[in-house]
Amino acid sequence: MSVDASVIDIMMHRIGVESTGNPNAINLTDSNAQKGTPSMGILQCIESTFRAHAVAPYNNHIYSPFGSMLASLQYVKKRYNGDFNRAYGGTAGY
Repeated sequence: MSVDASVIDIMMHRIGVESTGNPNAINLTDSNAQKGTPSMGILQCIESTFRAHAVAPYNNHIYSPFGSMLASLQYVKKRYNGDFNRAYGGTAGY
């Protein structure tokens, strides 16, 4: 998978907003947590979304920063038609 440097910059901003770079971050207060599926990892993804978009051999652990980033890229490609600005930009998050 080839990723433009601007996408990496946008993703790094999103990581700072979502988890401040803590790969073990868990959000126990958002709407996902209230449904029983807390957002986890550096990009605050729920387990089912991670599993659906994870890339082997980096698909074993949602707390793996690299695995989480790969799954997130795949998710944005599918859900947002590759529009990384829309997915990662601003303060709302994806």
